[in-house]
Amino acid sequence: MNTLEFQRALAKADEACKRFDAAYPGDRMIQSILAQLDFIKEWENAGRDWTDVRLKKLNFGLLASKGIDAEDRTLAQLLYEIANYIDENRRG
Repeated sequence: MNTLEFQRALAKADEACKRFDAAYPGDRMIQSILAQLDFIKEWENAGRDWTDVRLKKLNFGLLASKGIDAEDRTLAQLLYEIANYIDENRRG
């Protein structure tokens, strides 16, 4: 995944998560994922500091496997890809 693909995936995941949130209002898992995606968007807009320790705390990929995969495999896969991109680049 390159930078442009990452940005597109992030926008698509954010939109899909918002739809998921509308279908399951008040779901704490999806709200956590949305908050993490918001952080990633802010981090992206601030210039991508790969040393930001908060990147290590992201767990939306794990949450996707536990709570979204059975409901929306496509969204879960998108979140896995974003998480993997961040993890690979963070490690160098």
